[in-house]
Amino acid sequence: MVRVLGLLLAVAAALAPGPARAQGDIRVAIADGLKTVEVGGGPMMVSDLAGRSVVNEAPSWLRATLRNGAIEVAGRRVDGLRLAPADVGFLRTNNREYPGALEILQVGDGLLVVNELPLDDYLAGAVKAEAGDKMPLEMLKAQAIVARTYAAYHRRLNAEKSFHLVASTLNQQYVGRVPLDSVVWAAVRETAGQVLLLHGELFPAFYHTDSGGYTEDPRAVFSATNMPALKPVRVEFPSESPHHRWRLELPLADLSAALLRGGISVGRVVALDVLERSVSCGWRGSRFAGPPAASPCAVTTCGGSSATTRSRARCSRWRSRGRWRGSWAAGTATGSGSTSGAPRPWPTRVTPPSASSSTITPAPRSPR
Repeated sequence: MVRVLGLLLAVAAALAPGPARAQGDIRVAIADGLKTVEVGGGPMMVSDLAGRSVVNEAPSWLRATLRNGAIEVAGRRVDGLRLAPADVGFLRTNNREYPGALEILQVGDGLLVVNELPLDDYLAGAVKAEAGDKMPLEMLKAQAIVARTYAAYHRRLNAEKSFHLVASTLNQQYVGRVPLDSVVWAAVRETAGQVLLLHGELFPAFYHTDSGGYTEDPRAVFSATNMPALKPVRVEFPSESPHHRWRLELPLADLSAALLRGGISVGRVVALDVLERSVSCGWRGSRFAGPPAASPCAVTTCGGSSATTRSRARCSRWRSRGRWRGSWAAGTATGSGSTSGAPRPWPTRVTPPSASSSTITPAPRSPR
C-alpha cells in the first residue's frame, strides 16, 4: 500500500549525515507466537545462541519446534537458534527471503523469529513495503530518509532488547529481500547516511498512510515531548486510500475493558461525549456519562482519530447502555501509518479496524 509521508519531514527537523547512526546491523522481529518454524534457502550454518554448532552439516532446510519448554531441532533441544547462510545467499521463511541471519527464540508459549541484517538491506525492504517501487524516485528518497531515522531511533532505544523493531505497522512494514534492480535501492543509496535530527538528536519520525484531509500536531497525537511542534494544515490533494474515511463501532463493555488495560479504572461505561475538538476535528477531550449519583469522568483524548486516552479523574459506579458508535466525516480520520513506542510508554490508542496490531514486546536479549 502506498504510504504518504506526513509534513513532519519538511518542517521541524534538520537533515544531516549521520554515519554512526546510519550504519551497522538492525534486528527485526518478523514473526511471533509460532509453534513451528521452517527455514529453507540453504545451505545454512546452524548454531545455538552461544555460537555452538547444533548440526554437523549445512542443511538446505530446517524445522524448529517448540516442545515442553524448549526448541527442538534435528533431535536436539536448545534455548535458541541462529541460522546464517553458509555462503552467498538468502534464507527463506514464511514465503519470503531475508538477507542476513535469522534467530529463533522462545518467548512465552511461542517462537519468535528475528532477522538480523545490515541497516541498508532493512531500509530497502521497509521502503518497498511502505511505498512500493512505482512512486517517483524523490518520494522514495524521502521515504528512505524517514525510515532510516525511525529505524536508527528505535535501534538505539531498544539496544539491549531481543529485537529493535517489528515488521508490521506497529513499527514499519518490511518485506525482506528486495532485488538489486529495484528503484528502491537507488533511493536508499542516494540518501546514504542521511537522517532527520530534532535539536541535534534522533527522534521517532512518524508518518501516516493517509491524513484524512488534515494533519495534526504530533505532540498532541502521541503526547510526547520529543516530537516536532507542527501546525495542523489542510491537505488539499485527493486520496483513494481506504483509510481516508472509516467508521468504528465499539461496544461500551469493550471500551471499559480497553481503558482498564490502559490503567484507567472506570467500571461500566454509560456513554461517551466529545467535549472538545482540535483544529483538525480530532478529539481533545471526552467525558463518560454516569448515573445521576456519579460525577462525570473527564478523559483527555490526545489528538486525531487515534483517540489516545488518559485519565483526568477516576470514576467508580457506571451502567452500560448499548453501544458507543464513532464515525468521522470526510477529512477527519487518519490511517494507522507506522507508529510505535517512544522513550516512555504510549497511552492506549483506539485505531480504525483496518490498522494492524501486534502483541510483540521486546524482551531482554539472551547473551550469545
